[in-house]
Amino acid sequence: MVIITSCTKEEFKPKAKDTNQYLLESKHHYQFSGRIMGAIAKGYLAKEQNYKFENVDAIKLTYRTHSINNTNIDASGIILIPETDGSLPILSYQHQGYLDQKIKAPSLTIIGSNELTFAAMIASTGYIVLVADYIGYGDSSQEVHPFEHKASLAQSGLDFIEASKEYFKENGIRNNIKISLAGYSEGAPITLAMHQLMERKEDISIDKCIAGEGLLLKKKWVDDVLKNNPSEKEITYLLKLIQSYKRIYPKLSFGWNHFLKEDYAENIEMGTPIDSIDWNRVSTESVFNLSFSKGVLSGQDTDFIYALKQNEIYPWETNTPLVLFYNDKGPSHLLDQAKCFKNSFNKYQTSIKLRLNKKCLAENPILPFAIQVIEELHSVQ
Repeated sequence: MVIITSCTKEEFKPKAKDTNQYLLESKHHYQFSGRIMGAIAKGYLAKEQNYKFENVDAIKLTYRTHSINNTNIDASGIILIPETDGSLPILSYQHQGYLDQKIKAPSLTIIGSNELTFAAMIASTGYIVLVADYIGYGDSSQEVHPFEHKASLAQSGLDFIEASKEYFKENGIRNNIKISLAGYSEGAPITLAMHQLMERKEDISIDKCIAGEGLLLKKKWVDDVLKNNPSEKEITYLLKLIQSYKRIYPKLSFGWNHFLKEDYAENIEMGTPIDSIDWNRVSTESVFNLSFSKGVLSGQDTDFIYALKQNEIYPWETNTPLVLFYNDKGPSHLLDQAKCFKNSFNKYQTSIKLRLNKKCLAENPILPFAIQVIEELHSVQ
């Protein structure tokens, strides 16, 4: 890692470790090869590039944040720092979330087909990239991940940014005061929620915001699932969302038989993971209780609808350019989400664009998003 001790107007002055409010510990995690990062990107990026792929140092941070119950917890994340000179811009990258295995948390992975590698690929082009583990993973694995809970995930993401700033101060690492944001899948609404929170803070300036394939309009999506015959992935995702909100919102702490038909409810109550249940070739009517479906669709289930609305991303006026990225061969409901969300900004002057990737990699849809992030970050507005 290159340590630079000179100061510029764009960096923060160093301060003593014992005065840190967020940062608890830092240690070296891994070094990514710029040559390998460039090889991964080869074939996807535009031919003309105004940057090189540099080696990247990965540093693990442990930091202070809060659980959904507002209790203090220790969480973790990775800072990716390219080996290059100058005052570096920053990107906060929010990963896809709800990992099927705890060992897939960014701070527990190194090189391979994972999001930390793709984030390192972005960093190798000249950005400091921050990748938080999320509550429930890494050093906070004792917590239950608050899946699709906007407030807690956005706040812990901001806390990681603050911890990273304290690390920069301690180590004399120059950085541009502007921060860009990017997030994929569950990371997409987290990214946009962080954007909204950050614009309320006078000391943080946002450069660009890129969100890929996320569930932004939750009520609309749930209505679509309950009205139509959803895919296996949609049913799984909705059940994970219900499971999360059952834990978070006391008024939704019913047994599973409130939401599901008896056989499915009993299966989950006995501890069968939602991911391991075969939802192939099932219909909405065969899975969900009619009373639950009718309550949501008619608007009478105000408690569940309240939870959905609390975690929606609503349009707002911002001077930061927004980019929504979707694979054209991905789930159609996600593209529909993007189009509806984009249209919801019509009453504002916000610059919001929809990018559609026609070279979708079915086996790894995250790579095209990481490539899009690089192209957006280095594009001239």
